[in-house]
Amino acid sequence: MLSTVLGPYSEVLQGAMMVFLVCGSVVAHDDSFGELQQTVLDYNVSSAIIFSATRFQPLVATNFLLALAEQVIVEQLDISKAFHDLLTLSSRLGQHTKVILMIREDAHGVHNLLVTQFARAHPQTQPWGIFVPGQCPLCGSTNSWSARVAVQAVHDFQEPVVQDQAPVSRYLYACTYPECGKVQNKSSYKFYIDKPPGFLVDAAKIKSSTWFQSPSTTFPPSLMSLPASCGPSDTKGKRPRSRDGEVLTKRIRI
Repeated sequence: MLSTVLGPYSEVLQGAMMVFLVCGSVVAHDDSFGELQQTVLDYNVSSAIIFSATRFQPLVATNFLLALAEQVIVEQLDISKAFHDLLTLSSRLGQHTKVILMIREDAHGVHNLLVTQFARAHPQTQPWGIFVPGQCPLCGSTNSWSARVAVQAVHDFQEPVVQDQAPVSRYLYACTYPECGKVQNKSSYKFYIDKPPGFLVDAAKIKSSTWFQSPSTTFPPSLMSLPASCGPSDTKGKRPRSRDGEVLTKRIRI
């Protein structure tokens, strides 16, 4: 379908930047996402931006698109260097969707796409871009999780000051509703979320919210290191996932 739509504009698209204001279903499935990346390569598009929300609302991306036009189109800044600043101006966008940036790379006559995913990160609702349920799965409480989320650092330090500054490797959540689990004769609901590969974008930090950048992948993938998926994250197969592709949290007993 993309070839039919974009065919008449093949000459215009060479070296252009494309923004897809479409439903996230094009990235939810490996086949369609792979075909999308191949199309971007075939038409020599320099960069492409895709929003992965299931029911994407373009109006939410207004500030992002205005800043994109000003900094990249008007001021001619490199999109790979300006992208973190663009995310800083788009906190509302992060509450609605993840953002995928694809940049064309030409080296030694080989054409590839560098694919990177960015997701809003907030320790209370979406640590490292992983969704935290707003309702306790056990008792159904809608105000379950405590205001301060427990954390585990990468290393165990004896000095509290150093430990507070240590990178967080796990967030711990426990339902605070007093009656949680009593009807089912179970202990209150607890689970944790481990940090996936990637890093927090400090340049895009606003108060306690920022963006999480997943490791970049290359399309088409190298035959020597073929990943499990052609999607924007290389963590598939390393952690359990739900049917919609989200990383599953783990329930624990504390």
